[in-house]
Amino acid sequence: DYCLLAVMTFNDGFRKEFDLVRKALEDPKLAYTWLRTSFFYTGMWRDSDIFYNIPVIYPGCSSEDLKEKIQNGEFSEKEATRLSMLLEAAILAEKTPPHKTGKESLQLHISESLRPVIGLIYACNLVHTTGDHIKGYPVTAENYRDLFGEIYTKVFGFQKISSRRANKSYADEITEITDRRTDQKHKVRGYLVAAFARSHVMANGSLPEVTSRYLQYKMDGYSLDDIMMQLWELGACSFAVNMMMETIYGDKYRLLTFIEQTNIVKESGLDAHAAEVVVTKLSDAYHVGEMMMQKIFADNTRKAGETVFTDAMTNIVDGYAAAKDEGMYCLQMAFKNNCVMPGCRHCLGCDFVIATRAALYTAFRILEDAYDRMRAAKTEATREMYMALIDRRYIPGILEILTISQTEYGMDVSEIREKTAMLISGKKGDHNDQSV
Repeated sequence: DYCLLAVMTFNDGFRKEFDLVRKALEDPKLAYTWLRTSFFYTGMWRDSDIFYNIPVIYPGCSSEDLKEKIQNGEFSEKEATRLSMLLEAAILAEKTPPHKTGKESLQLHISESLRPVIGLIYACNLVHTTGDHIKGYPVTAENYRDLFGEIYTKVFGFQKISSRRANKSYADEITEITDRRTDQKHKVRGYLVAAFARSHVMANGSLPEVTSRYLQYKMDGYSLDDIMMQLWELGACSFAVNMMMETIYGDKYRLLTFIEQTNIVKESGLDAHAAEVVVTKLSDAYHVGEMMMQKIFADNTRKAGETVFTDAMTNIVDGYAAAKDEGMYCLQMAFKNNCVMPGCRHCLGCDFVIATRAALYTAFRILEDAYDRMRAAKTEATREMYMALIDRRYIPGILEILTISQTEYGMDVSEIREKTAMLISGKKGDHNDQSV
């Protein structure tokens, strides 16, 4: 049922055959029904949280213009993908606690392959929205039948799909990914990842009882191809990851050339001096990744390169190596080591960080905040500290994400690239508009 509902919700052919976009644009209840269903595949949110806690991000045009753009087929996949990334970033930044528990904060992860369609579904809801959050509606079986047609009734009868049943299925998928081995330690990790997706609190080291009842164990393993696909699903933007993949696949996995890396600088609109600074910092990020790979090889001389890298990448895609910032992972944790700089507030630009393209907007906020703090510094020592952070870590870090997002994922990064260029050049601009 869960897989069939995914086909109804996300499949391009089904969407066109049953005219879902037209229905969602005409009826706000059906638009919300579609959005509610899409959230069954991004996290274990309760109905009340979907109802109240999906923020509105205005797309820079009126509701009427947005509706016309979608109707005419002019709302592109790139725009939809960007909108989904902004939605994910906004939810993670808000840190809203679940409606029922009031603790922790709601989590959201949109797989790369689902971004275009979820962005489209979200845009259809924006057409009907004027407030700060998407307007929720009580959803009925009739709403589902009106949206998906009689095929819904054939699968689910005359019942509304239960969010609790959907969350159970989502938790099962989590355990299928995380419970790879038979030892108890990895079984518990499967529970922990599910508890995090559920935004549940652990007390006294015990597992949340409700979450544990959702789960069943399914043991499986990753092939090298599985790992590569999962890393692409995460949207990994790291020279170190590219080098790991090249170690495994050799010539089959193309490494970025430095010319390709610096192409992004040519489009930035920076003056000659600022462009030279950026090229230098981008080169720094590349060579840090190179040195990291050499160090990892040296530290693991007793293991085959393929084994040590595949184990580390499995830890990344299994969610065992999360960094301090949303959308970022830690190579140290992937290799089962401790953080080398536990006192740092952010991981952006750290030698060991693996960012994803979903972290691009988070990275810009970190860079922007550092510039603001530098300008507001009351002492020269504080100002120099932030200058060093910006120069040595944050600029190389965001350039790495920008470069791989554009060259490897074909993402339109012009907006953030230009805003980053303005920050680096010291030009004044509106860096706090709602689109970032």
